[in-house]
Amino acid sequence: MQRSPLLLPIARRAPRPARDTTPTGDGTSSSEECDDPHHRPLLLLPTMMVKTTGCSTAFAPSSSSSSSNGGLKSIDDLLKEIENGETVLEENNTEDTPGGDVSCVRRVSVVVVEITSKSKPNKKLIEYVQTLPSGATRKRERFLSEKIMTGKGEGPLEAAERGIREELGAALSPTATIRIDKNSLLVKEEFATSSLSYRRLPTRYRFYEVKAEIEGLPVDEDTFASEETCGTKAVWKWV
Repeated sequence: MQRSPLLLPIARRAPRPARDTTPTGDGTSSSEECDDPHHRPLLLLPTMMVKTTGCSTAFAPSSSSSSSNGGLKSIDDLLKEIENGETVLEENNTEDTPGGDVSCVRRVSVVVVEITSKSKPNKKLIEYVQTLPSGATRKRERFLSEKIMTGKGEGPLEAAERGIREELGAALSPTATIRIDKNSLLVKEEFATSSLSYRRLPTRYRFYEVKAEIEGLPVDEDTFASEETCGTKAVWKWV
């Protein structure tokens, strides 16, 4: 059965609450980290029934963004992910999808990039600490990762290069070379009946892993910092 992307209805906005700087619990890099500072979460009931043509599910969103709820996101965050092409809502084909009798599934694809450099032999680059524009910090200790804008036709290799340029930012020299090894691409899928970001919203994850060699990053020290145009900062380590 062919699955088609589905859109959620727009809900009524509430007055903007005070900003909370509690660290988030989200495990991937996303547009949430570069949110408009005037983002105003929605006023929601503890459980909301999302309905679209042929697709419905009940889930319990947060009434504010994940920076103040330990990683639990709001319906506004979900709408933003759909608009950015990072999330697609699909009809659930119960024949090939576990998870019970729900009829709506969130699909998310993420590319994870293992970065090396000839100037740093036998070392790999990890994102160690991230600081959001709100001032909230979180320890990452993982390879660079980026959500793929599958809703806009983006592929994993394109997302890998975009993520490298966006997240490493000015840390890349103007003459930097990025070589992504398409032959190293691996894919794995996971299904969760309740995601960490949206409680009780079943999510199908597709993870792409790929290797990239970059020349033009700081190599004199084992750590360096970067800043994205939106203000998100990160500390990177060669390990």
